[in-house]
Amino acid sequence: MHYREYTAPAALRHLVRFFWTLEVPAGSSARHYNIVADGCPGIMFHRGAVAYARPSLAPQRLPHLFVYGQSTGPGRLYLQNADRLFGINLFPHGLTMLLGVDARECTDQIWDLEPLAGSLVDQLLNAPTAAAVMGLLTHFLTRQQRQSPDRDCAVESSIRMFVQSQGCLPVMALTQTLQMSERQFQRRFRQQVGVPPKLFARILRFQSALHVIQRETERPLTEIAFASGYADQSHFIRDFRRFGGLTPGDCRHSAAQLLCGHDLDLALP
Repeated sequence: MHYREYTAPAALRHLVRFFWTLEVPAGSSARHYNIVADGCPGIMFHRGAVAYARPSLAPQRLPHLFVYGQSTGPGRLYLQNADRLFGINLFPHGLTMLLGVDARECTDQIWDLEPLAGSLVDQLLNAPTAAAVMGLLTHFLTRQQRQSPDRDCAVESSIRMFVQSQGCLPVMALTQTLQMSERQFQRRFRQQVGVPPKLFARILRFQSALHVIQRETERPLTEIAFASGYADQSHFIRDFRRFGGLTPGDCRHSAAQLLCGHDLDLALP
């Protein structure tokens, strides 16, 4: 596969981490890819027949244009008859800001965007080039963000602090810094991000360790576990199975078929 990321337009960089494309060469034997939790929601468009399945469930065909919320576990993407996917990776709070929804309603869910996007789906299906697809998606997001609710600066600050600590910052220390009660913080964070802050921090810690595994292929896994803030190997393996569906060793050997294993470049503008 050929996976590539693109810088988001300046007007969208407070909500969009990056655009991406996935191209599957004709005749490729790899027609499915493992999806792991990455702490971010997103939007995806495709022209072919693409399906998605969570563990132990049958694959479900996906709409041509859809939004997905925070993922709390692994899944598998099946490319049955598609040669290119287009995606938009949002910041953790981006879905709420773009669609004005409570992010909790979107967690582990996939929503067809056609009822909201109207004729956009037909325009995308008929777009002659990848650049044209990107342009149409950019126009749609720009229009949506003009209707977005007010930003929750406290939640955005907490995301920054979680990222800076690679998921190792205790929630109590964070609420003290924000001068907010833990109950109020939990409620606002879940509304904006879709998952409790402690679970979000665990996903970030998993992603941090996953990135090191993929980048430093000779580094011992035990060393990576402790450097990533895991108390022991059992917690390390448990989180990899929960969020990635694989052991740390499997993730190292299957890196080419993993999606959503991004660097922790979540620095909000």
